[in-house]
Amino acid sequence: MENDEKSTVNESASSQSNASEWEKGCTLLDLYTIESYVNIGGMGHVYCVRHRDWKVQMAMKMYRDIKHKEAFESECEHWIKLGLHPNIVSCYYVRDINGNPAIFAEWMEGGSLRDWIYHDPDKKYGRLYEELEDVTDDDEVAKKEAMQHILERILTICIQTVRGLHYAHEQGLVHQDVKPENLLLTADGKAKVLTAKIADFGIADAKAKIAGDNDTNMFGSGTIIVKGHACTPQYCSPEQKSPERPFVLTRRTDIWSWALTALEMFLGDRPWTDGSVAGRFCDAYCKASMIPVPEAMETLLSREQQLDQYGSVMMER
Repeated sequence: MENDEKSTVNESASSQSNASEWEKGCTLLDLYTIESYVNIGGMGHVYCVRHRDWKVQMAMKMYRDIKHKEAFESECEHWIKLGLHPNIVSCYYVRDINGNPAIFAEWMEGGSLRDWIYHDPDKKYGRLYEELEDVTDDDEVAKKEAMQHILERILTICIQTVRGLHYAHEQGLVHQDVKPENLLLTADGKAKVLTAKIADFGIADAKAKIAGDNDTNMFGSGTIIVKGHACTPQYCSPEQKSPERPFVLTRRTDIWSWALTALEMFLGDRPWTDGSVAGRFCDAYCKASMIPVPEAMETLLSREQQLDQYGSVMMER
């Protein structure tokens, strides 16, 4: 059966001009039907597929040009073994398609947090701030009400993301690349119930395995591999950038990146390019935020994002 499945996908792929880009309706391994092409990441393509036996949608991440496939698949096992958690995207398994690994994970129809923060050209605000779309500057009552709805949404995402991270940390797994692109959202359109889940656990280490012996390797998604560790510079922690970087990164790396992601939601923008030093300007960012930051949240973010405090705390713990 395995040989039959591989021949099926090879025939289908060979009919395409690009073997990594299958059209809607194409069937892979006699089991997965392509429903839509989502995007191209730094290492491959992302599709929404339907499992024909399970009758459910799944996200299929096709990775290309993998030099250390066994090591890559081994790192992906960490994500799979996390099991079920309401704030972690479930990873089901890794399959081989045309000699390249494909990750099959839970489908999140809401897209990424980045998609929600940044707006389409024909709109003034991203979906995260949709209540502000039709509010005029002189309508203070409507504006205040809109701000409250948005604040509740941002705090919901923050809290749910922390719950997912805490669960992973309890299992001994550090994400290493927390950022809006890796936070996926789904919403019940009727009840407006928003759920945030973290994706791509273990993928940072998997990318580092792919980089092999190279000291530095940049992927198109913005993830950079430096001396065996993966990070996205705009969200990296001092721990990740330190010349004396520990061989094993700690949970503090994820907490730092989470705080930067929270700041970005309040700002509606990301004015920094180096996440490791963004903490120096945390107070200024909070004061200039598009969505007012509650005092307790500002205190929390400042505590996590003050570079000198962070460094001293790391030494003490």
